[in-house]
Amino acid sequence: MNSLLIDTWIRLRASYWFLPSIISISAVATAVVAVQLDLHFGNNWVRNYPWLLANQPAGARDLLSTLAASAITVAGVTFSMTLLAVSHASAQIGPRLLFDFMRDRGNQFTLGVFIATFLYCLIVLRTVQAGVAGDEINMAFVPHIAITVAVALAFLNVIVFIFFIHHVPRSISVTSVIARVGDELANTVQTIYPELLGSGSAGNTPGDEPAVDFEHNSVDLPVSASAGYFRVLDFEGLLAITKEHDLVVELKLAPGNFALQGQTLMRAGPAQKMNSDIEHELHSAISWGTERTREQDVLFLVEQLIEILGKAMSPGVNGQYTALLCVNQFERALAEILSRKEPDSKRYDDEGELRVIAAPVSHKEFLLAIILPVRQFVRGDWIVSSRVVEMMKRLSQLPELSESKALLDEVSALINDDIDSGPMAESEKLLLLGKRGIRSI
Repeated sequence: MNSLLIDTWIRLRASYWFLPSIISISAVATAVVAVQLDLHFGNNWVRNYPWLLANQPAGARDLLSTLAASAITVAGVTFSMTLLAVSHASAQIGPRLLFDFMRDRGNQFTLGVFIATFLYCLIVLRTVQAGVAGDEINMAFVPHIAITVAVALAFLNVIVFIFFIHHVPRSISVTSVIARVGDELANTVQTIYPELLGSGSAGNTPGDEPAVDFEHNSVDLPVSASAGYFRVLDFEGLLAITKEHDLVVELKLAPGNFALQGQTLMRAGPAQKMNSDIEHELHSAISWGTERTREQDVLFLVEQLIEILGKAMSPGVNGQYTALLCVNQFERALAEILSRKEPDSKRYDDEGELRVIAAPVSHKEFLLAIILPVRQFVRGDWIVSSRVVEMMKRLSQLPELSESKALLDEVSALINDDIDSGPMAESEKLLLLGKRGIRSI
């Protein structure tokens, strides 16, 4: 169940309606409270502030109507033009940019403020009354406090609009997009690959064999959902379930994998302890959806950068220097992940008992997930190929990556093969292979 809650929270944060809805509800509540304060304090206190006496019923209605109409008009026009610009930019960088725009807190807050101002003014507007002479029931009422708050919201709208105009061009620029994805990739690496992740508990070592023979004493649990992506794994919840029922579980899929209904999701044993209720509990530790998430799927962010690099290297764009920005982020991510201990696949509970077997993304898998696609896009291009060669050389020279030097050399050999067989001139090949001096790019 926790996986569903985590997944729901991820979806809410990425939605374009959640934060604006919260701000709008808050605005409606503020309007009600402000009007109640006006009813409680009356109009006598206004005499101490002569500039507020101009709030007569007709003027108050005109002011609130103008603010409401302006707020909703600015919101509609601004976001229509912005989505057009983002759609054009996404065609150049990648379609996932539109999703990033929707996840952006600044954009969500801006939309929320505009809509909240519109709703606030509508609620307050209906309380303004011109009154009837001699009628004590239908007396004139002007909510001065509420109108003052409306004017303050108008100033806030202007500030937010200026911020939005500045924020959007920055958020859709290719440099900002690549840097943002690079930051998320580095943060995800730090989350998924902590230094002590996978260490054996007391009395156990990572080399211990599982206590259950999965070949002869286990149950295969299939994917119960329809075809989709493995989105979120509630690891703490899964560990608690296996400990409660004294089970060992071997996951066959990982976050980011696409699966069809009926394919094997995990093996659990001993088989004699399994029943339908326990199977349901184990399934509840995993959530499924139609799209991948960034929180537990480190390769998803890698693919985003590769997509940007691939579009930049297409013949119609020829954006080699955009591709270099992606290579810089790859170098940053590789330096981060290769300096960390590769997590062990066996996970133990607090009593040292083996409970979960879940193979993580290995260093080699992560490195090849970057290099193999990049090879396809940069083959034959001197500018980007030289930067990739330099990246591998610089990584292999880092003292903290000494244990990964053999892996880096193995991958460097693949790049050198491309250079040897590629369409470059011999002089360029000699430079890239290090047979002549090469200046850092």
